[in-house]
Amino acid sequence: MLSMYGRYIRPVKINNKPEKILSNESVQDQIIKRDLYSLLNENSRSKMLMNTTAKVFEWIAVINLSLLILSIFGNLIFSWWTDKETPGYWGIIFLVMFLGGFVGLIGSGTASNLFVKKEYRELSFLVKFWILNFNKEVLFSIQCSVIHKYLNNNSKMDKNYIDYLIAYYTERSDSLRKLRWLPVAIFTAFLFPLWNISLNKLFAASNLSTAIGIILSLILAATIIVWLFRKVIEPIIFYKPIKYLQLATILRTVKTF
Repeated sequence: MLSMYGRYIRPVKINNKPEKILSNESVQDQIIKRDLYSLLNENSRSKMLMNTTAKVFEWIAVINLSLLILSIFGNLIFSWWTDKETPGYWGIIFLVMFLGGFVGLIGSGTASNLFVKKEYRELSFLVKFWILNFNKEVLFSIQCSVIHKYLNNNSKMDKNYIDYLIAYYTERSDSLRKLRWLPVAIFTAFLFPLWNISLNKLFAASNLSTAIGIILSLILAATIIVWLFRKVIEPIIFYKPIKYLQLATILRTVKTF
């Protein structure tokens, strides 16, 4: 039965197609942000400053030092669980792995320096032969040049716009870094008490010479862990926050051009 109001009800045509609300400026802004991020990845240290020889030596260093860390902690855990001292031959194995990592670092740094001097002669004065320097100044100059060229070609060298990009990348870096630090902090909070208990038990069951050996091993392990974290782990966990912060730093310099 039709409602008495039926004749007054008119069918409404519903348009399910979304309206185009994005302006051309908004799209262009996102394209520029995407391109800047891509340019930074395309001009990374491994692609711009390292030839095959340098990369091979670097992997030799990373593998040897990683194995050294695993071996040290593996032996500490073994001694803790079995109440037995680490066999003497492990000291020789530790030394060999440490020397392998050290040679890898020197080889990688030297090969990279020679490559940079050959490929970027105008920047050769920035090359430093300290093995842990990684020619950061050279890479920074290359990246600044690439970013400046891109912005200039796209007529985006306006200082207000660059300030906006700097603020955007800085904020993105901070927010992502805080978010990704959370699981690391939780893991550390659980691990630290167990680590203290293990060390206390290990030292209590050790004589003076063994305790000194443990302390020296831990100092060496801590140094290598910091290097591996900065070199391998941090770029993986904080890849995007690091890249965003690098872009903000580069843009601050480009703004002065």
